[in-house]
Amino acid sequence: MASSISSIDSLMTNLAPTFQTTIKAIIEAESAPLNQVKAQKDSLELRRGVFNDLKTNFDSLQNALKALISTEASYGLKMTPKLSVAPALAGSAVATASLSAETAPTADYSLAVSQLAKAHSLASAAVASPDLALGKSGTFWMGGTGVADLQTETSPGVYSPFVAAGSLTAASTALVASGQRELGTGTYTLQVRDSAGVRQFRLVNADSNPVSLRKTDGSNAFTADWQAMPSGAYDTGRGQTLTFNPNNGLESVSFYYTARGTSLQVSATDTQRSLMNAINAAEQPEGRHFTAAIVANQLTLTAAQTGENHGMVFSDGAGLGFNTLLQSAQNAQFTLNGMSVSRASNTGLTDVLEGVTLNLAGDAEGKSALLSISAS
Repeated sequence: MASSISSIDSLMTNLAPTFQTTIKAIIEAESAPLNQVKAQKDSLELRRGVFNDLKTNFDSLQNALKALISTEASYGLKMTPKLSVAPALAGSAVATASLSAETAPTADYSLAVSQLAKAHSLASAAVASPDLALGKSGTFWMGGTGVADLQTETSPGVYSPFVAAGSLTAASTALVASGQRELGTGTYTLQVRDSAGVRQFRLVNADSNPVSLRKTDGSNAFTADWQAMPSGAYDTGRGQTLTFNPNNGLESVSFYYTARGTSLQVSATDTQRSLMNAINAAEQPEGRHFTAAIVANQLTLTAAQTGENHGMVFSDGAGLGFNTLLQSAQNAQFTLNGMSVSRASNTGLTDVLEGVTLNLAGDAEGKSALLSISAS
């Protein structure tokens, strides 16, 4: 358009001034609507920019207002708890803790640790070399003595044939399912509940931790979760057959299971090293399993789990002589605001303080700290 007008201007220079004035007036008159449209466009662009700025500001205001509404996910005035651990003795750790739920109540807790959980450990006599034949032979049972049993503990350390109670009308030993480990020797409790009109059960060990059992849905899977209680005999797949009557009461029922264990045939040519490898490769009962190691030409056994309920169970028919006690099985013992607590583990303690995961440090014995949960 600009080049066209320039061409017209150059041509008009050859015309008389009167004609030039007339032509320019006509061009200006014809260009007026175009100039008006351009002006309107500029005005619209300006208004659009203003509206965009207003929308951005209103969106920001709306988001800010949402943060003041408690039912909104973005609610900004809710108080988030904050946890801190302050050891009484400078330079010590005592414990670490983390919040596992935002609902943890604000409070201060005085933590005092008297002992840490430790694993049972034994040692044999030292030999000249771990690669020399020991000249021992016989059967070494791990996790049991070769005979399984299921009983009722009528009083501490006193056992009788199983006594039926609640929904558990009978219980006996059974084979362990292929690919599964036998449950270790100890007390187990059947927990029962009704959920949405369905009678459910699960089995927990002496530490109150659920154990994995065969699913009752007909599949070959195993679960530690609550599941529907069948009527009649049920094979756990872990060494027990339990007989249920879902119409009976909801009370919990405990029984004491003695594991059969896993056997190892020891020959006169076996060395400390060959025995260590064989023990570590064996599928031992869960919860009572242990590992072997060679320390200073002594064959040592150490429980895989800490705590009083996880002491090693074995029968030394080969006379390997694990007679030196290195460490007794013990629970962690501590107090919180003066209340005594005992746990089989030092770490991952989620059932001590609501909404808190507590971990006792390696230097915690005989030390104290203040745990504080505050709103931030």
